Amino acid sequence: MLGLGKVIFIFPILWKLATGSDLVTFKLSPISKKPPESDQLFQIETSTAFQCTVVCIQNRNCLTVMYDKINLLCRGYYNHVKAENLRPNVNAWQVTYKAKTENLAISLETTCNASSELSAMYKCSNVFDGSLRARTGYAWRSNDRNVGQWIKLIFPTTIRLEVLHMWQRCALGGQARTLEIKYGDNLSALMNGTCDYLNCFKRIQVFSRYELSPAAITEWLKITNVEMCLPNKAYYFGINELKVLGRVMK
Repeated sequence: MLGLGKVIFIFPILWKLATGSDLVTFKLSPISKKPPESDQLFQIETSTAFQCTVVCIQNRNCLTVMYDKINLLCRGYYNHVKAENLRPNVNAWQVTYKAKTENLAISLETTCNASSELSAMYKCSNVFDGSLRARTGYAWRSNDRNVGQWIKLIFPTTIRLEVLHMWQRCALGGQARTLEIKYGDNLSALMNGTCDYLNCFKRIQVFSRYELSPAAITEWLKITNVEMCLPNKAYYFGINELKVLGRVMK
């Protein structure tokens, strides 16, 4: 017997579910597409579509729920749908939490290593010290002018990485136009850097934003410079600050 908790009907598409001491607000939106099997979080049997939805909400890592009325199968998925149409005998909903994505402060328990560090003042941990000052000692700076320089963060717990914000060093020739990010089971993607020296030198903080699709379940993140903004004037590549948006996996 499923422990359904207490469900309060608010509006046809807005619900609140009391799970333990938490009151979770979420919205259900009918969908007409099926998520990829690689995103499947769980598959269980439930007697109703309502029970299936409650299981998804209680999991909190579940963003899409599908209920097979014929086989009484409930499937939950990590990500929102981006695939082919559903079969007629399947009910499916996309789950949107009121505060799905959070700013995950990279804690002091996070560790890091890098391809090189110019000196102890330019250590890799500067990228998660919470400071956006672009002066000496507040950034990680490599000790090599060539592409291929990297920094790796190891988180103290598994996270669901959804969005990455990156502030590069304010240095002419020291910013990357293209970066490779790696995470999870050695998955990788290319991220565009921001080549903006004018605003940088005016002390206007400029950052690059990358949204992972699908989101990554990972314990680490590695960033490598692939192409510099000024290849003929390449300087020591470095990153001022990183911000991770997502959720802690429980």
